[in-house]
Amino acid sequence: VDKRLVEVAKQVTAQMDEFLQQLSTTKRDFAVRVAELQGTVDGSLRELAESEEASREANERRGARLEEKLEKIGADLQQRILECSKTAQGAVAALEKTSTQAQEGLKTTLRTLQSKVEENRGDIDAALRDA
Repeated sequence: VDKRLVEVAKQVTAQMDEFLQQLSTTKRDFAVRVAELQGTVDGSLRELAESEEASREANERRGARLEEKLEKIGADLQQRILECSKTAQGAVAALEKTSTQAQEGLKTTLRTLQSKVEENRGDIDAALRDA
C-alpha cells in the first residue's frame, strides 16, 4: 500500500510540476503579450501627441495668416474710408461754392430786377392806372 501511495504521490507531484510549468509558460506568454500591448499603446500615445502638436502648429500658422489678412483688410478699409471722406469733403466744398455762387447770382439778378422796376416805376404806375 505504501508503494501505491508513493506512486500516486509521484504522479500528483508530476502533474503539479507539469501544471506549474504550464502556468509559468502562460505567465511568460502573458507578460510578453502585455509588453507588446504596452509598446503598442505607448506608440499610439506618441503618435497622438505628435499629431496633436502638428495640428496645434498648423492651427497657429493658420491663425497667424488669418490675422495678417485681417490686418491688411483693416488697413485697406481705413484707406478707402479716408479716400471716401476726402471725396465727400471735396463734394461738400464744391456744393458750398456752387451754392454761394448761386446765391450771389440770385442777389445780383434780384438787384437788377429791382433796379429795372425802379427805372420803370412811372411806366408801371401809369399802366396800372390805365388798366
